[in-house]
Amino acid sequence: MVTTYTQRQKRIMRRIYIVHALRLVLSPMVIKPIVALVLVLRLSRYVSFAHVFENIPRDIGRLPKFVSSAFINTEIASLVLFAITTFVAVWFVRDMFVRKMA
Repeated sequence: MVTTYTQRQKRIMRRIYIVHALRLVLSPMVIKPIVALVLVLRLSRYVSFAHVFENIPRDIGRLPKFVSSAFINTEIASLVLFAITTFVAVWFVRDMFVRKMA
């Protein structure tokens, strides 16, 4: 079967649209927040955020001791997940500002 010019053009344009869509979906500005969200969801298996926020002292002076105590008395998996999540979130925010200025 002989393909006509318009059929060939449609096939080529379809490929271009697919590549464009994949580039949008797979861009770092889309992937980083998704990775951070997945890490936060994973972290919620180790940490009860509701209880953490419930136990935060109202007095600002006691907050550093609360934070240090929370980190000292937690599991290694929680610390690693928290560190990676924080790194990805800071990296994403940095990229937002760098891209905005560029």
